[in-house]
Order: sequence, then structure tokens, then C-alpha cells
Amino acid sequence: MRGRTQSGQVIVLVAFALLALIGSAALVLLAGSVEWQKNQLQQLADQAALDSAMKIGIGCSAASAKAVITEADAFVSSQRSGAAAPPRTRAPTRSRAG
Repeated sequence: MRGRTQSGQVIVLVAFALLALIGSAALVLLAGSVEWQKNQLQQLADQAALDSAMKIGIGCSAASAKAVITEADAFVSSQRSGAAAPPRTRAPTRSRAG
């Protein structure tokens, strides 16, 4: 009789162990997903910064810089929402006639 009552306790212990294992796996997957999203956002910010820097160039006016910043903001928001990126235009650059 005694063996029969103890077998029920083993099932409860195994159930708790499986629950802990599944919970741990879920936390690992969640942490990995958060890290992946963080890396994606960092790549997007880097792309926008490099694109803006290339458009602004060496010589740039305040109006040209403001236009490029506005376009970069639109690009970042479109990428975050999953929409198609707006068409890229080149900012006017000064000629280096000297």
C-alpha cells in the first residue's frame, strides 16, 4: 500500500520540474528576442546616421541639414512601422570652385 501513495508524489514533482524547465526556456527565448530587436534598432539608427552624414557632406547649410534630418526621421519611422521607405533624394551640395 505504501508504494502506491508515493507514486503520486513523484508525478507531482515531475510536473513541477517540467513547469520550471519550460519557464526557464521561455525566459531564455524572450531575452534572445529582446537582444535581437535591440540589435535591429541599432543597425537602423546606424544606417540613418551614415546616410544623413553622406547627404550632408562637408559643406552644408542649416536648411540643407534640416531637410536631411527630416528625411532621416521619416526613414526611421517608416522602417519601424514596416512601411516602404520613402524615395531617397540627394541634398544639394556646394561646388568647390576655388
